[in-house]
Amino acid sequence: NGTKTDYKSIGTDGTNGTDGADGTDGADGADGTDGANGKYYVPNAETGCFDIYQDGEFVESTDISWKTSADGGITAVYTGNQLTLSGVAQADGTTTDVTLTIGTQLGSVAFVPEVMSSVVAYPTTTDEFLHIASYYDESKFDATTYALTAQSLNKSNVIPLVYRLNPTDAYVAEEATFDFINRVVTTRAAGDNTTLLNVVSKTDNEDGSYTVNASINATALSTSNSANDIAALRIWNGQNPVVSDYVHVTSSAIDVLLVDSVETAKDKTAAPVEFYERTQSLNKTNGETSDFIKQFVSLTDAANLTMVYNSTLDLSEYVGLFSNTEDEFLAELGITGMSYVYSLPSEYLADDTQKTNQQWYVQLDGSVLSANATNLTNGLT
Repeated sequence: NGTKTDYKSIGTDGTNGTDGADGTDGADGADGTDGANGKYYVPNAETGCFDIYQDGEFVESTDISWKTSADGGITAVYTGNQLTLSGVAQADGTTTDVTLTIGTQLGSVAFVPEVMSSVVAYPTTTDEFLHIASYYDESKFDATTYALTAQSLNKSNVIPLVYRLNPTDAYVAEEATFDFINRVVTTRAAGDNTTLLNVVSKTDNEDGSYTVNASINATALSTSNSANDIAALRIWNGQNPVVSDYVHVTSSAIDVLLVDSVETAKDKTAAPVEFYERTQSLNKTNGETSDFIKQFVSLTDAANLTMVYNSTLDLSEYVGLFSNTEDEFLAELGITGMSYVYSLPSEYLADDTQKTNQQWYVQLDGSVLSANATNLTNGLT
């Protein structure tokens, strides 16, 4: 009543509340950019010490000796196709350096053309590069409408390019580095980049040629109608790179649809059988509520798939990525590295009085859907 007393009112502690539900997983972060090429040591024959290089360019000298000490012993330095022995004893008691050449030095690399570009005076790839035009990232959405925002994706098929090595018996070490350099040209007076093509794998054909399987980073393509992209193979066989002639490089954007792979495969030239499309992010407040899901799949919509109540349904057998522009599945186009994640929304409520949650009846183990044996104890019915 507002009058000060000498006694305090102390209540008893209440019981602990129940644990809250786990929060949803956060979105995957964006891929980091590639790091810069590392530096490496190159023996300097004049100083007897190592110099530091990066991308074939001198960086600085060191006082690290690569030659043997005066009290004897041999130092071996292997670069490319040359083995240099330092400290080799001579008949007169002196020592000298001896260089041994392993095989024949690689002189040049030439692209083996089958098709000439109709745009510029360069050969081009026999098969066409195809890249995914855009994709939806769960974490990228309009803050007001929660509509998903299309993102660029550097994902393409893999194209084989064949290169002739000269001379045909040139020695190329297993650890030799293959990469591509590229430039955007209206004239040849342009700077080189290393951003357009990726070396996925390479094969020694044992006839003096190599097949280099490459993918393309479509976001590095020129956006100017008056410019063209060209690329050349570069081989680091030791410290000295050998560069091929240039190839005109183009890529076509394709669409990607999530489809019923079983039904779509029956006739790829017909309209692909798609699943229901979700256009808003689950990051929306209570994004997995029944009302949110019913925006895309109402209670009266037809089911995509059916399942016998006492059997299972493996969703991975029915889900595929398909290009409508190419009438083909992405895997058949040579675009790989995709994965699928399957999950149950938290609720999907019926229109009965109890608003029965239909998710109560099923369980999902990985990609395998089945009736919930824990809840449906009476013979799964």
